[in-house]
Amino acid sequence: MRRATTPTVKIDINENLTGLQYRVAFKQRGLKPLIKTQDDCTLTNNGHTIEVFLTQEETASFYENNKVMVQVRFGKDGKVGATNIASIDMKAILDEEIL
Repeated sequence: MRRATTPTVKIDINENLTGLQYRVAFKQRGLKPLIKTQDDCTLTNNGHTIEVFLTQEETASFYENNKVMVQVRFGKDGKVGATNIASIDMKAILDEEIL
């Protein structure tokens, strides 16, 4: 993923999230977590893939050449689960001006 761009991050998950509440957390060391709720996401692949859109401002807030950790939490009726933490490489960009 590149800073100051607008990627759609696709997360495949074994759990069928249809009908469940879920949130996606992006975290980089030294920064506050960026939390995307299900209202910010699109569920595809019969509930097994989350597509998360990030803004230029959100990706520009991450440090270049440092991994961004990603985790999904999901639940219903008081039962909550979470995926393993994955990581995405945050790459530099020459022009960081927001378009």
